[in-house]
Amino acid sequence: MRTAQSRLRGTAVLVAAAAIAAVGCDDSATSGGSPPSTGGIVATATSRPPSSPPTTAADERAAVEAAYRKFWAVSWRLDTQPEAHWRQVLSAVAADPELTRILEGTRAQKNRGITRYGEVISRPTVVSISGASARVRDCQGADKSGQADVRTGRHLTVGVARNPLTGSLARGADGRWRVSDIRTGSGRC
Repeated sequence: MRTAQSRLRGTAVLVAAAAIAAVGCDDSATSGGSPPSTGGIVATATSRPPSSPPTTAADERAAVEAAYRKFWAVSWRLDTQPEAHWRQVLSAVAADPELTRILEGTRAQKNRGITRYGEVISRPTVVSISGASARVRDCQGADKSGQADVRTGRHLTVGVARNPLTGSLARGADGRWRVSDIRTGSGRC
């Protein structure tokens, strides 16, 4: 059981890294191409930042937590978007180095005929915010998600109910928080 949990935790981080990496390889956002219109993910990922920045510490924590949750919603379903739009979609919620990891990992999975199923449930706690950097601890619920064979839909892996993760976020020049790094935590949560 311990080996399976370790493998699944590694898979969750690989999936996160893969999804983030996918954003770096598409230049449609800078080439004047129109934004993708497939699914609700794009509409959410490309929404504009709030008209006024958070004014209290509680507002700032809420903005960091919301950005972290949005990252998982977008990155987990990245492979449902046309590959040409991956970078644009993901860059709304992720920054390097995680952005590149997710893009590369998602592309590698696609090339092997693997997709993701289910959804991950984030349970983040904002640990710190300092200037344009923030840290989040998550006890992610991934036991109803994993990897599946694209052709057959057969589930290849399943996540764990309580997956400890640590996320780093960076605030961009546009004022938006983006996940810049995800690490598997040690121990239990």
